[in-house]
Amino acid sequence: AREELAHTACVAGIVESCAQLVRYHDRHRFRDDISDAERRLVVACDAGEADACEDAPDRNPVPAKDLCAAADYAACAKLGCLGDRAAEQLATAHHVAANDCERVRAEANAPSPEAVIAKLAELRDQICACKDTACMYPLVQLAGEQTGALVDRKVSSAASTKLGTLMTAISTCEAKLAAPASP
Repeated sequence: AREELAHTACVAGIVESCAQLVRYHDRHRFRDDISDAERRLVVACDAGEADACEDAPDRNPVPAKDLCAAADYAACAKLGCLGDRAAEQLATAHHVAANDCERVRAEANAPSPEAVIAKLAELRDQICACKDTACMYPLVQLAGEQTGALVDRKVSSAASTKLGTLMTAISTCEAKLAAPASP
């Protein structure tokens, strides 16, 4: 029901509803609606709608400094969380406060999707080289933690494909090693 309302609002041109579909809904159940929402976000981003760029596939978000300079005081508040006192003062002057500075700082310090993918490729090679489960399981746990670093983060479709390929390879190596040896 919520998904249908979000899709209806998205079709009506409400960018935030398109973003909600892309961010929060099951890609398998709502594949067509999400594909439509992504297409609409790309169009809106290309037309200059900064909020659409956050969730549009293969588009870069508008930098917070640029948003703040364009009177997006929520962006100024986020910059304040990262130590930009002038931006924080601007946000405060317009009665906008950062909601969650801890999360903002964590996002700013999180590894890039490319760095996570490079680490996963390294872990894949190590996992596939293991001769026993004692070697493999701690590495698989590390791979899971690396993948977790990308949860709720915007990842390009190319990076998403690489991530899927790496996780499949890790699962294959894990299954081979965990399977009982045949006589």
